[in-house]
Amino acid sequence: MALSSGRQQREYDKFVELADGSTAVRTTAQISGDVNVDNNSVSTSGYIGKPAGQNGDFVTAYTAATQITLSLLPSGVVAFYDNDIVSIQQIDNTGEVVNTYTRDDAVMQIAANVITVTGATFAATDTFVVYTSVARPAGGADVDDSTFGIGVDRGQVIMGLYNTAEDTVNDSDKGALAMTAKRHLMVQDDAYDSLTQSNKSAEVNPLSAHYVAETLIDETNIPQTTTDYAYFDMAGFRNFTLQGETSGTAPADVLTVTVEATCQDDGTAAASCAYQDVTNALFGVASWVDTDFMAIADTPTPFKYVRVKYVTSAGGGNDCDLTVYLKKMY
Repeated sequence: MALSSGRQQREYDKFVELADGSTAVRTTAQISGDVNVDNNSVSTSGYIGKPAGQNGDFVTAYTAATQITLSLLPSGVVAFYDNDIVSIQQIDNTGEVVNTYTRDDAVMQIAANVITVTGATFAATDTFVVYTSVARPAGGADVDDSTFGIGVDRGQVIMGLYNTAEDTVNDSDKGALAMTAKRHLMVQDDAYDSLTQSNKSAEVNPLSAHYVAETLIDETNIPQTTTDYAYFDMAGFRNFTLQGETSGTAPADVLTVTVEATCQDDGTAAASCAYQDVTNALFGVASWVDTDFMAIADTPTPFKYVRVKYVTSAGGGNDCDLTVYLKKMY
């Protein structure tokens, strides 16, 4: 059945066309009280607080059924105040937004960085996103620099965080660069001395530790007509000292000690290299015969190998003793 034009108009007047082209039924109902309207458009130009490890500008955490504690505030922000809070999202442990509190529908007060939201019902397992109206510094400005002024563009600035007490973090946690009280980068906790405001350094392998000491020879009652050698490698060392100790009395066999060296550094085994006698060149004597000695090679000697040679004569005593201590240094 066709409607008259007047009736068509009356039927049309019951609806209102929305901005997206759809229609809604008109109503004459009166609404009183507070009306909550969900708003998905939230400004992120201000500092935003989130749970620890979730890329917030500061950290939010459950305190009580109506309270949230704020910590690790941004550099230059001493505290947040009542009027700094724009809204708070309450998120349960399933990730659902349970409630969103804004300043027009809930009283929010801050004391000692603890927000109290009147009428809230927070749970200990909830997490919170807190939006503030405190603007982040524009253009890389130094928000803690009264000399240049807040908001002055000083180029890109990497911000850090100073804490009087050291904080510990868990594996894979993210955080700000640590600063000293003078806003200098704290490169490593163990290397930084807060008492003197300085970084400490140490030599890992100091020259004073570049030495090797060993007992090179320890023989008693060496058989007569013995010729033998004790070798040591001089790679990485420049100086050495030999201390020789004999039996202390003239044995039946004569004991003669000399020092030989080689520069042959072609991979040949120490016992197979070609050696030359350097006793006189280094120590000013041809040899040591039945006597204790101290041979000090204090001139840098870039040898590959050095060997101590000892010979006993055919005296029939088999009674020569020889101990040689070696210390070589870089």
